[in-house]
Amino acid sequence: MNKRSSIKTIQDPLYVGNLGDKWQFPSDHLPVGVKVNGVNFLSWNVLNTAYLKFIESNNQGLRESLIMKENVSDGSGTGLTKRERRISESVIKMIQEPIKGSVIALQEVGLRFYTELVRKLKCFPTIKMFSSESSPIAVDRSVFLYDSRKFSLDPEMDNPKIYKYKVHQAKAIMVLSLRDRSSGCEYRIIQTHAPGGPKGPSARKELAEVVMQHYDPKKIMIVMGDMNHPPEPILWNFAEAARAFNISQPFHHVKVSYFGHVNTKKQATRIDNIFVSGLIKKPAMALKESDFFLEVKQTAELMLSYL
Repeated sequence: MNKRSSIKTIQDPLYVGNLGDKWQFPSDHLPVGVKVNGVNFLSWNVLNTAYLKFIESNNQGLRESLIMKENVSDGSGTGLTKRERRISESVIKMIQEPIKGSVIALQEVGLRFYTELVRKLKCFPTIKMFSSESSPIAVDRSVFLYDSRKFSLDPEMDNPKIYKYKVHQAKAIMVLSLRDRSSGCEYRIIQTHAPGGPKGPSARKELAEVVMQHYDPKKIMIVMGDMNHPPEPILWNFAEAARAFNISQPFHHVKVSYFGHVNTKKQATRIDNIFVSGLIKKPAMALKESDFFLEVKQTAELMLSYL
């Protein structure tokens, strides 16, 4: 059995130990994505610089990685680091061909990175951005980017709904409703950075309740983001919440074929999840690591090499 086929059957997580300087990627998460009706929906936890103390502690085995190596000034005089600039350039790649993310959900967006992203997007006036935080100086936020040439806002929800987790006010759930300009197809995209650890069970319950509250069988529903849990317990919470709303649990998990994160036990995991429901012309397909930029493929192959 080759590694590409065996990853579908192994038990997550996979111990990889201290990857150190082998990790040549600017975040501890890789982006993930799904193709629905020929449209790419992407999600990426870009790793807020404010949280690099956790990388420095080396619980993830990444202290000697590119993450810390490039946590130095980029020389622009803006306070931006080399790592933040690299990530901003990667996001710009994600909105262009060949990746062409028509909707992109970003988590752990730090203040300097957010400011740089706003600056860069001035060159792409058709890309619209929504933030989970109204304050321009918030130290952490989630954002949605979408291509207004492809989508218009649903008139029933002309701004995203934002829910702060009761168990962790710094984390949010964002609900964005869009209409495909050419086909008229309606989408509702929900992104989150769900709290983990002891707050995880309560956070999953909150997420499931918001998802079912906004469920609409007439729309294609996509739930994605860093959920800090594998899909099984989240689907269980979805089912519990669906029963409370007197509906059948409608979502299925779209499995990403590669590991996308190294946790504090130095294990490769898949906790950046994607769930989909609705009438879709073709089955929703997870994007492969090779569908992104080269560094994603190289880092995914690094973790895969430990099988």
